Amino acid sequence: MRRRGPARIELSERDRAILAATAKHRLITAGQIERLFFTGQHASAVATRRRCQAVLARLVHGEVLERLGRRQGGHAAGSEGYTYRVTARGRRAIGLSGRPSRYEPTDAFAAHTTACGELATQIHTAVRAGQAEAATVTMEPDCWRTFTTAHTAAEVLKPDLLVEVVTTDGWELRWWVEIDLATAHAPALIRKCRQYEAYWRSGAEPHDVYPRVLWTAHTTKRAQFIQAAITRSSVTGDLFAVTTTDQAPAVLLDNHNQPEGGDP
Repeated sequence: MRRRGPARIELSERDRAILAATAKHRLITAGQIERLFFTGQHASAVATRRRCQAVLARLVHGEVLERLGRRQGGHAAGSEGYTYRVTARGRRAIGLSGRPSRYEPTDAFAAHTTACGELATQIHTAVRAGQAEAATVTMEPDCWRTFTTAHTAAEVLKPDLLVEVVTTDGWELRWWVEIDLATAHAPALIRKCRQYEAYWRSGAEPHDVYPRVLWTAHTTKRAQFIQAAITRSSVTGDLFAVTTTDQAPAVLLDNHNQPEGGDP
């Protein structure tokens, strides 16, 4: 007996935007989708959540989205914590090539990827609330850079995010972002800082203003650990900033966090 294929699904403009955002994030939670595409469109928070859940269920039934088996934040997160990715059929529906992985992502990959997506979601919602004029968030691997060091060795710089902001008073800000989940020791952190510095010195960045690098940490203690490691090292201090996860959107959207002249 041959399995029948999925029924044809008609995709609205919002459906396509959800699929595109999910492909961009690689993994995205229901709560992030709700804030990006449904908040402010219904009479109450309960109605908003129910509408989002209904749309996601329809996209999963149509096999353009896949809901993974785990919740980010555990069972306490409820339906908001469910994680989604685009299927091969979903990618074709929005004109993307390539096939997604058939395997369940590791806990570490899922946690880091959805943490990156959470910051991107917070930035977009902050812009919508008028906290900045505009913002563009480029996620990995699209924000990675290949360059040649002073020793003619080819390297790939792999930021987690590139955030480009136009503030309400007209400043243009650019940031690389490193989402720290407390899995790296100080030597690894400094090696990454030195790679950012080497890329800066290479002059390979096509934009006139080289981005500063923001490290984000879940706790104040971890942020202090990262800052102390940078301070003890010989890297260019003005190139880097450190903050906690909850303060990251405010730092990224505020021109007062830039050094004099806007360059390190």
